[in-house]
Amino acid sequence: PRVRVAYPANDSVSWYGTVSMGYKAGGFATFGYELGSPDLNPDGSAPDGTMPLEFDPEQVDSYEIGAKTRLLGNTLQANVSLFLYDYTDLQLGFFDQGSIQIANVGEARGQGVELDLRWVPNQHWDAAVGLSLLDTEITDADAIIEAGACGDCEGNSLQFAPEVSASTILTYRRPVFSGEGFFTTEYVYRSKMYGGVENIPDSTTDSWNEFNFRIGYRSASTWYATLWVENAFDETYFERGWENAGPDNTGGFGLFNELVWPSRPRTVGISFGMEWN
Repeated sequence: PRVRVAYPANDSVSWYGTVSMGYKAGGFATFGYELGSPDLNPDGSAPDGTMPLEFDPEQVDSYEIGAKTRLLGNTLQANVSLFLYDYTDLQLGFFDQGSIQIANVGEARGQGVELDLRWVPNQHWDAAVGLSLLDTEITDADAIIEAGACGDCEGNSLQFAPEVSASTILTYRRPVFSGEGFFTTEYVYRSKMYGGVENIPDSTTDSWNEFNFRIGYRSASTWYATLWVENAFDETYFERGWENAGPDNTGGFGLFNELVWPSRPRTVGISFGMEWN
């Protein structure tokens, strides 16, 4: 269920509030099971009574208030929202004995602010800014501790939930011949991010930022060409970490706590394309 209330304060500002409840069904682990007896059968098969591990349904109660605005003669669109998510039996994947299992965390909370701006002052300039501030916390970890996913992770942050994410896109356009030339600068920032509920340093990515540039030409008919540079300043970083073992890097059955998905080096390319209506 979802309830939304909106209040248009005037032609430029509209306030809103939303309350909703989400639900995700429970299920059974693909690789996890509970043996019907301590020993396997002589032929290596599972004994009678062996059952796959089960996880419970997940529920989230979410609350959001915000404003949508159009200012400066309708050239600036500014939206802001404050949100709160309360999870009960949050489903979470984790590594156990070399395989991925699913367990319920217990209870967790996420709260923060999101802001997005777009300013188009004239026919030449187009600027967009996005900012997200997020705070997450495991408020009751009894269930996931019992499942063996962590030792003592109550009060820790959720995995893959950076506190700060930001992006900026600035584009300049100008008529050239019968078409349009353009130049775009993109900037992306993300703060450190944990790779699991233990918040182990070995699988925690550092904060990183990246610049991308594009210059191109769009014809008045259907074709366009773009010269682009991604990761222009050749930043080195990892996008994600995995908690594959315990805090002391044991119990991973050959897997370790590590950082994965390294950044691509500075990459330069040319793109050509055509569009049809």
